[in-house]
Amino acid sequence: MVKFSGLALSLLFAIVSAAPNYTIPVERCISPNGFNSCQSQVNSVAQNCESTAGGDQDKIAACAQVATEFTLNCVYEDCWNIVYSCEVQELASLVAQNFGASNLLYYPAPDNAPGRCSCNLELVEEVVVGLLASLGNCTNSHADNLDGCTCCAQSGAYAGLYEVCPSVDPKILLQTLPGIDTLLGTYDPQFANCGPNLQNLDCVKDLGYPDLNSASLSYLTALPSSTGTASYSDLSGELSSPTAAVVTYAPQTGVPLTASAVNAEAGGSGGGSASTTAASGGGAPNSRASTTNAGALGQSTPASNGWSATSAGSGSGSAAAPSSTSGAISFKTFSMSSVIAMLLLVVMSS
Repeated sequence: MVKFSGLALSLLFAIVSAAPNYTIPVERCISPNGFNSCQSQVNSVAQNCESTAGGDQDKIAACAQVATEFTLNCVYEDCWNIVYSCEVQELASLVAQNFGASNLLYYPAPDNAPGRCSCNLELVEEVVVGLLASLGNCTNSHADNLDGCTCCAQSGAYAGLYEVCPSVDPKILLQTLPGIDTLLGTYDPQFANCGPNLQNLDCVKDLGYPDLNSASLSYLTALPSSTGTASYSDLSGELSSPTAAVVTYAPQTGVPLTASAVNAEAGGSGGGSASTTAASGGGAPNSRASTTNAGALGQSTPASNGWSATSAGSGSGSAAAPSSTSGAISFKTFSMSSVIAMLLLVVMSS
């Protein structure tokens, strides 16, 4: 599969400000009440974060991006049974765009994952966002062919939109990539005028763009005359048990997040009783999972607002698993210093 730098993705999306577009089917979660409680905490802290931004739109956007990541953590704890669904993969795609996906759990969904999305949203995100992010490298290395650089970036991005899931309406895919359509509209020359440039150069050999063969794609010289008109949907099935009782991961920001999968509650799709932790066992959800140093950005202590500021730590222990006694994620591993670090990474990149 084609791979791009998570940092490049973060830098690209710092340019674009757009509202997240995803929904979580709470009624299908293994612990609906747990998710609602967890999400309520996230929303409250996000509002507090935005209220301290002083009207700075970059900081407000950064608060929203961090909240999106913590929402995904709520999913990992209380909705692990549908983690491969289209809705969750859309959310994971947004987190990947903001912070990188090198250590992101359950993403991409394996080909045989139960209930996975019929469209490989992760590949769409990697190809489209990665190609546009590669434009800067091309213009730095090939200042004598700026038009070629711009055309190749668009050519590869459109290949991701039109060919990864050819039956899906590209406009629907753009909903999971907020701001991309606006960004594409700013390029000069526009793709409609790139035919002569693309017919006379090899984007890979001449300009150093990534080879798309591993993704079974090729750089387009023109948009297809017809496109998909359908949407995507979940295939049959869902996880019957959590892949791991406790999962710890760190996206590109390096801030460790830990979620403890809970068993089903009354009203959840799995039945059972509420407020119990899942049985132990099972390996990490996939090779991208990792336990990281919780002391790198400081430890936190419980506080009424969920995220509390404390001094930075230097310990070498891994992040502690949060308690699942309420069915909602514990915010003990979320320190305000960690949040500020993530905000700074986003804001400084803008």
